Amino acid sequence: MTRIACFVEKYNFAYSDEAEALQCFKQTAERLGHEFNFMFRGGLSEIPKYDAVFIRATTDPLYTAYVVSKTAWELGLKVVDDPVSIRVCANKVHQYRLFEKHGVPHIPTIFLSKEEFHHKQIEEVFELFGKPVVLKAPYTSFSKYVEKVSCETSFREVAKRFFRRSDYIVVQKFTPSRF
Repeated sequence: MTRIACFVEKYNFAYSDEAEALQCFKQTAERLGHEFNFMFRGGLSEIPKYDAVFIRATTDPLYTAYVVSKTAWELGLKVVDDPVSIRVCANKVHQYRLFEKHGVPHIPTIFLSKEEFHHKQIEEVFELFGKPVVLKAPYTSFSKYVEKVSCETSFREVAKRFFRRSDYIVVQKFTPSRF
């Protein structure tokens, strides 16, 4: 029998679909003979009692879920999502550079620093990618700090907010999808 901790936050149970999925994970694990417990922030000291940790909360390196992942990983537990994956996938600048290095197709992307943030640069972005474009803070997950902008005013407003989180922002060509 494997003892599995599923790290969650209260917001995970705010939506019926998510709560239902979490209960399904629990029931399936127990049906297969495993122990499956939900772990909240107050239970972090319990991590060593488990064999594996499954992260179902926002995996931003600045959030508690990352601390849980790193702690479990350092203790030798099986972890999904592991701290290395969280750092790589949450850091959009690093992620897109890896895409380029390894020839992985991706949406046209540039990085804009605070120093490059001025009227002329915004015009150049719209000339390069057209309108709208997508702005992202470099450390994001679950589409937080990701916004579509169509004019210079909204570009400035969103960029200023995102620059409070980082010295760089990610700017991408908008690509319509069914999602």
